[in-house]
Amino acid sequence: MKHFRVIILIIILSFSSTLVCGQFWKQYADSAKTFSDLKKKEKAVEYYILAKEELKKDSFLTNTHARIDNVLANLYSSSNQYEKAEPLRLEAKEIWEKVFGKRSPSYALGCYNLGNLYLDTEKYDKAEMYFKESREIRGDVLGRESDDYA
Repeated sequence: MKHFRVIILIIILSFSSTLVCGQFWKQYADSAKTFSDLKKKEKAVEYYILAKEELKKDSFLTNTHARIDNVLANLYSSSNQYEKAEPLRLEAKEIWEKVFGKRSPSYALGCYNLGNLYLDTEKYDKAEMYFKESREIRGDVLGRESDDYA
């Protein structure tokens, strides 16, 4: 009976530690958002990278992963670090395609963000291609009369 209690206790502790450890990414992301709100971009980037590393352990290639890629890319773009932003933008778009499909608002956002990145880096052909794809999807999904279509 005593061994049974020990085994049950070990199982409970193992399960609860997994739940606690599985949320480190959230703590890092929350800290990163706070630093970003305080205009401390370098610290925000540091914590978003930590959040992304934690997500790789149990939530790799999920919508949350794509959203963190997107926020990191925003921070890099706002500092003109486009070479760091581009792979994150591409990865976010690819994840949204896998999770939601090409005909989704999230995928359209990924295309739109890539269009902006390429516009900022004067790669106009690529920018136009992604803007057109985003607009077409938004028109099909949200409707041509939607405020978000234009």
